[in-house]
Amino acid sequence: MAVHLKNADRRRLLNVNKRMVLLVPMTLVLVLLVLAGCSNKPYMPSKAETMKPTMKVIVYYPGPESLYGEEHEVSKSMNVPKAALEELLRGKPQAKIEPFFPKKAKVLGVQIEDGVAIVNLSREILDLRVDAQSEQLGIAAIVRTLTEFQDIKKVRIVVEGKEKGKVGGKMIEDWWGNGLIKNQPFEMK
Repeated sequence: MAVHLKNADRRRLLNVNKRMVLLVPMTLVLVLLVLAGCSNKPYMPSKAETMKPTMKVIVYYPGPESLYGEEHEVSKSMNVPKAALEELLRGKPQAKIEPFFPKKAKVLGVQIEDGVAIVNLSREILDLRVDAQSEQLGIAAIVRTLTEFQDIKKVRIVVEGKEKGKVGGKMIEDWWGNGLIKNQPFEMK
């Protein structure tokens, strides 16, 4: 038995068949792309990503009553801990906490010896006068920022290379007025 279709019906049937011819392969391609993305392989960064000149670090800022940790991108310089401390001393946290350290204070260097970071700060750090709690938070911010690095367990702070004595007419041992600097090296507990 032969079926006779009108011209309009034939055109509709041909249009449906054309759509099916396009839809089936497109669906297969989409399914294959989805399945290819569902791999159990670990993520491997591209060469461009590993060549980035920056890296993320956590910088801890002294807040009114506790430390505030914040992620920053710093230069992958030869001394990343120094770059992290420079961010801390720069004092521009995103949380709008007031800068804590004197503006002119600088990180002169950070050396790591047997798990102890020796932080050399400029004499301007001695200009900061704070109460005992703020002094503890300031030192804790330095120590906590540095002990985020795997190879740093403790921190010793010196001013222009000296652990005691006078720098710029000020006694290092009296730094910040409460003398916590005498309890070195510091470590986070």
